[in-house]
Amino acid sequence: MNNINLVIVSLVIAIVAIQPLAQEQTDVGEANFVTVLSIDGGGVRGIVPATLLAFLESKIQEIDGPDARIADYFDVIAGTSTGGLMTTMLAAPNEQNRPMFAAKDITNFYFQHSPRIFPKIG
Repeated sequence: MNNINLVIVSLVIAIVAIQPLAQEQTDVGEANFVTVLSIDGGGVRGIVPATLLAFLESKIQEIDGPDARIADYFDVIAGTSTGGLMTTMLAAPNEQNRPMFAAKDITNFYFQHSPRIFPKIG
């Protein structure tokens, strides 16, 4: 199984796991488990997980409304390399203590800033 298929399978599992929580109106903070989102690195290839995260967040918003964010569903969000950058974008709070960026903003950020963040060497 290649990496893209593995990411897609992981996101499908995450959607299936999150959906019952939204339907039961369960407060995730009261659940008996810890939800963890781990985002892989990969430099400019971070566009792939960014696109998948935008899809996941759009599905969450279909369930809980347009203000729902990925950070609302996970107790811990971590990433390596470019995944750490995405983690920061998904979790950093704004003045209202809500995530500063929506997942759909990440792909545009990468297209706009990747030449400066990931310069070609040589």
